[in-house]
Amino acid sequence: MHLVEAFLDKLSSALSQRDANQLIQLFMPDTAVAWGVHAQDAVDDVKSLALRIQTMMNRVESLDMQFYPLDSFGNGQALTLACSASKHLVLKNGYTADYQNLRVSFYLVEINGELKVRHSHTSLPWPEQTPFSKDPIQERMTSELSDALSDESKLAPFMEVLRKRSVYTEAGNFEGLMSLQHPNDTNIYWHPQGATLRGNEQYAEHLKLLKNYFSEPKLAFEYPVIFQNDSLACLSAYATSSYVQSHKRFNMSPLRVTYILQQQEGQWLCRHTHWSLARTEEQGYSESH
Repeated sequence: MHLVEAFLDKLSSALSQRDANQLIQLFMPDTAVAWGVHAQDAVDDVKSLALRIQTMMNRVESLDMQFYPLDSFGNGQALTLACSASKHLVLKNGYTADYQNLRVSFYLVEINGELKVRHSHTSLPWPEQTPFSKDPIQERMTSELSDALSDESKLAPFMEVLRKRSVYTEAGNFEGLMSLQHPNDTNIYWHPQGATLRGNEQYAEHLKLLKNYFSEPKLAFEYPVIFQNDSLACLSAYATSSYVQSHKRFNMSPLRVTYILQQQEGQWLCRHTHWSLARTEEQGYSESH
C-alpha cells in the first residue's frame, strides 16, 4: 500500500501546486488515456494529454482534490485503484466548482518502484432527472496506443468479453452477465447514475432492478483499447446504449466504459467497472482565459 499512498500524495501535491510538469510525469510517457468529468477532458494520446494538463493548470487559481481509496488490487506489474474524491476548483476567470461525489479509476503500472498512470477515468454520476446525452461517438485516436491493438491474437479474448456483454445485455441474460464477474467481494461497480455498488451481491440486485423496469436493451461498443500486464488488463471503450421504459425508448451516447479484467482459471473476469456519461462544460469552465 505504500506505493498507492506515495502515488496519491504526489498527485494531490501536483494538483494543489498547479504543477503541470509534475502531473505529466505521473503518466506513462509512451501511451496513456485520461477521461475527465467533461467531454473536453477526454484524451487518448500523451501529446494531447500534456497539452490539456498545461492549458488547464494555466487557467487555475486554486485547486484542492482529496482522494478516498475504496479498493486496490494488482499483480506486481500493474495495479488498479478505485477512489471516491472531492474537488474544489477556482479558475482565474472567477468560475468556481465544488464536486463531492467524484468517482476515479486508475490503472497504474509499476516502473522503478513508482506507479505511473496508464489509464484514468474520472466522472460524476449523471443527474437522475436530467435527460441522457445522445451525442455521436467521435473517432478515438488510437495510433499512439498499445501495440496489442494491431495484434488480433491479443485482441481476440477481450473482444469476446465485449461481444458477450452485448449479447447477454440484449437477451436480458443477467445470469450470463454475472458469469463475466470476478468472484472477489470487494468489486466496485459504477454505473452512469446512482450510488457505488460493492461486490457481486449488490451488482446482482442492480441487474434485477434493470430487468424489472426496462425492456428491449441495446448495447454496442466502439473503439476498444486494451492495456495488458500479464494477468491484469484494462479494457476501455466507448458505447451506445438504449432501453424501453413506459413505451418510450431512451438512448445514451457516448458512454465511456472502463473494465478492469483479471485472469481467473483461464478466463478474463471483470474486477472493476466504471461507466459514465461526460458532462458538457459549464459556462465559465469552458471559457478560455
